[in-house]
Amino acid sequence: MGSLSIRTKLQLIINGLVLVICVSTVLVFYRQVHLAVLHQIRERLSSVASCIAVQNQPDSIRLRPEGESTPSYKRTKAQLRRLMAANPEIKDIYTMRPGKKPMVWEFVVDADDKEPDAVGEEYDVTPYPELRAALSRPSAEPEVIRDKWGYWISGYAPIKDASGRSIGIVGVAMSVDQFNQEMAGVHAIGILAITLAIFASVVLGQAICSFFTGKISALVERLNAAAHGDLSTLADDSRKDEIGDVARAFNHLILSLQRKDKMIRETNTDYLTGLNNHRYFQQRLRVELAKADENSTHVGLLMIDIDLFKLVNDSLGHTVGDEILRQVAGLLMQNVADNQTVSRYGGEEFAVILPDTGAEEAEETAKRLHQIITEASFEVQPERVNQSKAGHHSTIALTVSMGVAAYPLHSKKQDGLIMAADIALHQAKHTGRDRVCAYNTIKEAHIDPYEVYTFIHDPSKSAIEALAAAVDARDHYTRNHSEQVSKYALMIGRGLGLKEGEIELLRKAGLLHDVGKIGIPDYVLNKPSSLTKEEAGIIRTHPAMGESIIRKSRNLDAVLPAILHHHERYDGKGYPARLAGKDIPLLARIIGVADAFDALQANRPYRKSLTAQEAVNELRKNSGMQFDPEIVEAFVSQIELTTESTFLDKAA
Repeated sequence: MGSLSIRTKLQLIINGLVLVICVSTVLVFYRQVHLAVLHQIRERLSSVASCIAVQNQPDSIRLRPEGESTPSYKRTKAQLRRLMAANPEIKDIYTMRPGKKPMVWEFVVDADDKEPDAVGEEYDVTPYPELRAALSRPSAEPEVIRDKWGYWISGYAPIKDASGRSIGIVGVAMSVDQFNQEMAGVHAIGILAITLAIFASVVLGQAICSFFTGKISALVERLNAAAHGDLSTLADDSRKDEIGDVARAFNHLILSLQRKDKMIRETNTDYLTGLNNHRYFQQRLRVELAKADENSTHVGLLMIDIDLFKLVNDSLGHTVGDEILRQVAGLLMQNVADNQTVSRYGGEEFAVILPDTGAEEAEETAKRLHQIITEASFEVQPERVNQSKAGHHSTIALTVSMGVAAYPLHSKKQDGLIMAADIALHQAKHTGRDRVCAYNTIKEAHIDPYEVYTFIHDPSKSAIEALAAAVDARDHYTRNHSEQVSKYALMIGRGLGLKEGEIELLRKAGLLHDVGKIGIPDYVLNKPSSLTKEEAGIIRTHPAMGESIIRKSRNLDAVLPAILHHHERYDGKGYPARLAGKDIPLLARIIGVADAFDALQANRPYRKSLTAQEAVNELRKNSGMQFDPEIVEAFVSQIELTTESTFLDKAA
């Protein structure tokens, strides 16, 4: 096409358009004629069927299967054959009646001698709604039908008894050959019309092309320029004829494309802060990771969340909140390098991509930005807060929490890297806020955060089990812990007579109860000696961490209370909410007992493992204080009922 002249191109286009219009018109006409002929045939068939039905005696439809040799059968057969002879276009006439089975009818009399007579032969009428409808009114098939006897167009009418009740139907069938004969003339007209359409498209195309070629060359050039991305120049639309109309339409198109091009550029920008939006962040991160793979370098990622931002919105108003978001965005943009990308990730969260940056350098950058933001003062309109100070400006201070991750150290997949930074951000928020936390790994039991991402988007049984196994692998002291807790929780649930739905929730909660340990630093999780008060506080964040992670997943809302509250105590001295007694969710109380029973049998730096019997004794000792007494007794009863020689003796 590139070597063809504008005249030839235009002629081909016009020829094609005219041909499409003409052929489409012919096809529509042909279809309408086809339907009209078919409608006439259907009307004729249903009319013939109605006439034949009137002439049939009701006794002819009540013949018994053994009645083929009776005078009544022979008389009806002869009558149908005479009627078929009187209507040459009809190739078969038959009568049918509803059978004893639903949707199965019986043949009674058939005028065609090609098939052996069989009164009572069954026929499935499920595919033929018009045949079934014939019990109440004359009808005909809307299209050609195919059955074991060939291709037909059939019409039907009801046979009624003296009381007017329909007791059967008459069916008349026309061979499809007859229909094709009636359509043969239409076929010929259609072929002629298409031929004329082709000829007309060529002639008309040449005429139109000759008239317009010289006048629209400039317009074609502008169109080609626009096709290559030049949207800056408009065509001369001063003419008042059709060429001017085309030029004006072209200019309207160019202006529309200019607006859309601007919108496309703006879709990468957050409307509130002016930063890159979430969509652009994903695209840019993909590009930077590809570069890192190509050059064997690293990419750092920071996730930043303004602490307690909901309180800002609630106390100062959303207008002030929006202004603070803009000021934080500006502060971030002023303090990152040119090759580093700042985006608004969503809500009060921001993300910073750090090309050619390893984990340690990324953490240092995060600490620097954290200090800049926490030391800054953010201006707000005081009338939003206190009307008495109208006309003056006030400032407020903010704190932020930051999560840090690095590629490929923490994950070799984009979604895994984002999840690593997000988990680190959760760790920062749940350990007191106003701090920077980096995602933690250990060589012996590395959890790729992509496993967490996969689980969140597909919380299937296998994904839950895989995530639980990965979490347990991080803790040297609790191998297979989650699986054991799930097993014990199921025992308790059955002992309490819980329903199957609650039993299934217990299974999931048992496997996922410690998922928050993903965010616990390795030096705390696997410390070989007793924990300090600060380290114990970090450990105590894992239920809330787990609840935050699981909340992102689908269809797991029902297990969230069990995960968040499985370390509450019956006497109210537990964590994180210091709930007591029956205020603690039932599933959480069950998981608490199952968790403690398995943990007591594991070696710890500060104590040796207990036997199963010793663990049971500890449960009973703390019943009513740490544990729900009813749940403890239900668990012990289930253990004692175990058939493996007795669970306690064997374990001991």
